[in-house]
Amino acid sequence: MNLQQAQEIVSSLIVCLAPACEQISVAGSVRRQKADVKDIEIVCLPIYEAEPQAGLFAGVDFPDEPADRYALKLEDTLSRMRANGVLAFDPHVKRNGDRYKRFVVNMPRERLPALHIALDLFIADRGNFGNTLAIRTGDAEFSHLLVTPRRLGGLMPGNMRQRDGYLWAGDERVDCKTERDYFGVLGLTWVEPQFRNKTTAIKLARGLVRA
Repeated sequence: MNLQQAQEIVSSLIVCLAPACEQISVAGSVRRQKADVKDIEIVCLPIYEAEPQAGLFAGVDFPDEPADRYALKLEDTLSRMRANGVLAFDPHVKRNGDRYKRFVVNMPRERLPALHIALDLFIADRGNFGNTLAIRTGDAEFSHLLVTPRRLGGLMPGNMRQRDGYLWAGDERVDCKTERDYFGVLGLTWVEPQFRNKTTAIKLARGLVRA
């Protein structure tokens, strides 16, 4: 599909999802403004809520115990969108985890005839929204070099690594609430989304001192 079609779909999806999110952003080729878009990628930070308690201890707070937190509003919103026929789980790429969900978007035929539109929904939290958005925005080569150690020709400082969705410096997790936080911690110049490609990543890598 072309960029304009993809942008219209993204706008509609974000309107539906935004009330369940603290932050939400388009990523991938739409954010890079590519003329031809094969699928849609969205990164969101849900409104996390504590799981409702039931039974004898319902309504009782335990301040010394960390509460498990769930994206209840987001799950409810996605369930409604599936019930209304807006979304369906992708039958070919089956993903329905806490961090990544894969859907097919069903648009009215009169608007986009014969198009099968995939939606990759990446779910972050406050500590890794910046990481997730940065990695999911760049093309495959840029994102690969973003998390590759500098000694191997990438952009990641030698004392850091991206693991389990977060940035780590040794054994300490480094929270990156924004993309600019992520680029800054890595010691990288800010790169506008449309330039996040292999050529730009190689130029950045060549300008770095290997560490």
